[in-house]
Amino acid sequence: MTTEAALAMKETVGLTWRIILKHHRLLELAADDIDKTIYNDNQHRSENSRLLSDYGSNWKTLTQTKEEIAFLEGCIALGNADPSSQTWADK
Repeated sequence: MTTEAALAMKETVGLTWRIILKHHRLLELAADDIDKTIYNDNQHRSENSRLLSDYGSNWKTLTQTKEEIAFLEGCIALGNADPSSQTWADK
């Protein structure tokens, strides 16, 4: 591989990683917001003797978001330059 080709590939991979990292950060923020909502609501509901399990849909969303974060972290750790070639179901 020529130096020019290597530099072009590095630039393309760099752009891909910036997009992945931005998506990763947005997912982390979303998971954190959901987590805080569940925690705050649970604090309020526990006073009324209600269970956190009342929040099934929020738990599902949080779990899926955390799975997506774990998948993106795996892509980053393995150096997978094209995570879009896999679907979330392929995790």
